[in-house]
Amino acid sequence: MRVFISEMRRAGFSIDEAYDRIWDLTEKEEGVVFELQCAVVDEVYNARLRRNEMLIGHHTAEEWRAKVKQYGNRCFYCGRKMKRLSKDHIIPVVQGGTDTIDNIVPACMGCNQRKHTQSLAEFKSGSTLKML
Repeated sequence: MRVFISEMRRAGFSIDEAYDRIWDLTEKEEGVVFELQCAVVDEVYNARLRRNEMLIGHHTAEEWRAKVKQYGNRCFYCGRKMKRLSKDHIIPVVQGGTDTIDNIVPACMGCNQRKHTQSLAEFKSGSTLKML
């Protein structure tokens, strides 16, 4: 259930909406785990599609590779050199940020997950980071 809730939150639902959705799904047919799992997958997939439809702008894989190289394969937030970095939107998409390369920085998975949907200012104020 925690995985479902975190996926719903990542897809843009509030915690209350996630719990309401679980209640709705389990109330209809008790004990039908497989159908619940299928419904959860569909719900998360559809939410992600809706979120992606709201994206403004885009960037290419080549632009991303150049950005990672620009930062020396280091996380923008903590400065650790990593082989695998994720894309983080400086201004989160849910707060109106774009998917253009100038709004994206390389981040390690830990920093990206800690930042989640916070703005850069919110994230900086709550942590001790090196900020490249």
